[in-house]
Amino acid sequence: TGINNLNIFKIMKQKTFNVVLTGCDSGHKLPVVKAVKENLNLGLKEAKDIVDTTDKYPVNLKEGVSESEAYKLKKAIEDAGGIVRLDYID
Repeated sequence: TGINNLNIFKIMKQKTFNVVLTGCDSGHKLPVVKAVKENLNLGLKEAKDIVDTTDKYPVNLKEGVSESEAYKLKKAIEDAGGIVRLDYID
């Protein structure tokens, strides 16, 4: 039972996040569209629509992802000039 309790603890301890695109730095819209396209496996128009929508309100890029996946996506989008927020999910 010690192993089972340890596994349950690890599962309970895992954090999940929503990755939210809130906008992009001026002049960096195209690189952000490209980063969204590549990291979410979307078409060009879909990625552009997501980035354009952030002019009005934030957009969830991914929901309920692990901490490591969330930070990896956040870094990729921010490196392209995007502004990303991670929302912790209880």
